[in-house]
Amino acid sequence: MTDRKPAGREWAEALKFAAAGVAIAIALSLALTYLLLFSDGIGAFGRGVALSIALPLLIGGPAFFAIGWQRAQARELCQRLTRLATYDGLTDCFNPRAFSSIVERRRESALGPGRGAFLVVDAGQVRAVDRRYGIDWGEEALRLIAGAIRKSVRASDLVGRTSQNEFGVYLAGASEDDARAVGERIRDAVAEVWFAPGDRRDMLAVNVAGVVFEQELEFAEMMRQAARALPARGRARTVRLAHVPPTPAEMLRADTPRNDG
Repeated sequence: MTDRKPAGREWAEALKFAAAGVAIAIALSLALTYLLLFSDGIGAFGRGVALSIALPLLIGGPAFFAIGWQRAQARELCQRLTRLATYDGLTDCFNPRAFSSIVERRRESALGPGRGAFLVVDAGQVRAVDRRYGIDWGEEALRLIAGAIRKSVRASDLVGRTSQNEFGVYLAGASEDDARAVGERIRDAVAEVWFAPGDRRDMLAVNVAGVVFEQELEFAEMMRQAARALPARGRARTVRLAHVPPTPAEMLRADTPRNDG
């Protein structure tokens, strides 16, 4: 993708704006100089001081205000674009591309292999909501489920949307008990959500499964292992967790006594 260069019309507009600004500055300078030169109550030194103060205020003040205003607008636009590129607009979770990238960066920034867990939250019931009540209610169900997930995780956990009706939760440093507790909180929170399409409450439910590992896995492998733990059909009664044991090299390193000198 090549950088877009300003068209001739845009260059012309910029030149006109600059010329108008210079003309206004010259007019203000001449008018102020004229008034001060013919003022009998002010000496030469006073005129010079007044001119030195008034010109920056009259010309520089509005100019720098306009520049600052444009910078603030550009910064706000940049923040909006960054958020659009990072978060899913419907659920306010990380979108799939940003989620995988952030998890990989978090994984690679760790000092050596570390344990953790990855949960997959399957909201497949939303497809049935789409069929019964329409897409709008299906999207509302997804928003509610996403909100319940975010409220149920730990402050350090990452939540992202991994597919149309599926979410992922990365729990760095989590044990099996931690992962199971977070998964159960998610299930309970979703079940308690008030969802009433057509003036009649419909219970929401999700399946939660995951993988617990003793050494960091790549994102794709986390997803694969966690998805394998999901039930093929129906709703599981518990949070299913798969385990990835450490490699022989990691076991040997853990068993080797440390030499602290």
